[in-house]
Amino acid sequence: RVQGKSMNNVGIYDGDLLVVDRSINPKNLSTVIANVNEDLVVKTFLKEKDKNYLSSGLNKIELSENPNVIIWGVVTYVIHKLQ
Repeated sequence: RVQGKSMNNVGIYDGDLLVVDRSINPKNLSTVIANVNEDLVVKTFLKEKDKNYLSSGLNKIELSENPNVIIWGVVTYVIHKLQ
């Protein structure tokens, strides 16, 4: 389940249930689950020229500069209440 509001701009809200596929590689603008400093976070995967980033708005994490950041899987479905 998602905790927080950092991905509201892409339709993922606090309390949503995510279905994650660990067998596929992320493409540009994929929503991913990543291990950042031992926390699982939801971010957008960005490819720009020869660099890859994770983003959730204004903040970007460059993957080549942060070897401890691991992409855990790609979000394939979001389940949330309509109330």
